[in-house]
Amino acid sequence: MPFGSRGVAWVTPAAGLGDFHRQTSRSIATRRAAQLANPTAQSGAPDHRAVARIAIRAGLDDPGGLVAYSFARAISALRTALGAQDSLRTWQVARSTKGGSHPEASEHARVRELAAKAQLGVRTASFVRNWPSVLVTYGWNRGRAPAKQAAEMEFHFRDGTRIVCLRGQTSAYPVFEVLIDDAYRIGVLRRLLPDGPIAVVDVGAHVGSASVAFARGLSVRSVVCAEPSPTSAALLRRNLAANAIPSTVVEAAVGAAAGSVQLIGALAGSWAAAVSRAEEPSDPSIDMLRVPMVAMSDLLARAGNGPVVVKMDCEGSEYEIVAGTPAAAWDTVCAIVLEYHPVAETGGWSWLVERLAALGFRLVWHAPIAQPLGQGTACFVRARPRGQSAGGQCGGREPVDDGQAGGT
Repeated sequence: MPFGSRGVAWVTPAAGLGDFHRQTSRSIATRRAAQLANPTAQSGAPDHRAVARIAIRAGLDDPGGLVAYSFARAISALRTALGAQDSLRTWQVARSTKGGSHPEASEHARVRELAAKAQLGVRTASFVRNWPSVLVTYGWNRGRAPAKQAAEMEFHFRDGTRIVCLRGQTSAYPVFEVLIDDAYRIGVLRRLLPDGPIAVVDVGAHVGSASVAFARGLSVRSVVCAEPSPTSAALLRRNLAANAIPSTVVEAAVGAAAGSVQLIGALAGSWAAAVSRAEEPSDPSIDMLRVPMVAMSDLLARAGNGPVVVKMDCEGSEYEIVAGTPAAAWDTVCAIVLEYHPVAETGGWSWLVERLAALGFRLVWHAPIAQPLGQGTACFVRARPRGQSAGGQCGGREPVDDGQAGGT
């Protein structure tokens, strides 16, 4: 397991999806062991003077939001200390909660990333009515074991939206990422879609953050959600009902064909739950559950004949879905927003672009998250869904590959 110059363990390119998850677990364990073995070693923490400068600048914009964010970070640090966790987890700022930090990242990059997290705290105060309890609860539970994160937390947004998730980063962070940080750039997508209501197919719906974001930002007639984790699916149903979103929930994984598959992390309610071809977990501490798998073509058929927007965040299954779903099944799809992941036996990002281009989709924007891991988020649109008339065509902007994550 390689280390960066400041003692930060990082994940090497994986041989497969299962290997990727095993490496991630080993990286965390190795980092903890190294910090406990040498508590005085440099931990990658930003210089305190740089942190103070960021705090002053952010405080001038929104003192209340900065106080809330600082208090949440203090709670997180206290929880780390009380739980005998390594102090590195408190201050290390990764490029993404879903990606790894490159060991050669500069101090300036770390400071910029810390500033981005401070801005997210400010935005949380702007969008969420109960932001003090949200930030304190999230900070307190951020470093806790999954078994201690089973209690729920709730986001009360100022526009009336409500989202329930489990405490802790693996369940709660997608709410921040999608509904507060606008990871799917709903405003950009809205300008590209045809007039009139659309259907949404949400693959890897988790607790419903993306489905709710699309429903409140677009003209949506219905949502078809697929989520294989029983824990997340139960929360998903509650969130869709609480926000009065007409929807169908399919409690299953999604692939090119129907069947069944093993799901890693099935019961923890994590965004990282992923399918595995192995019959038994390599680590006994990892929960694994056999779940049904539905074909992507069946999900698209459930969405009906009108224009459809597809969102995919399925921890590596996107390659199988795009490769194995018949071209005709995509006829009514107007736009695809997806997160792609590092799976070594696939062609990765370049293959996705080529395959989707062959299906008639062009790239609108691309936000790479962690280049060494080949991970990021992107949006593709088709000028005219093949099953629609000219009146149903998507709007036309030139493709943009700006390399920036989040925001509209």
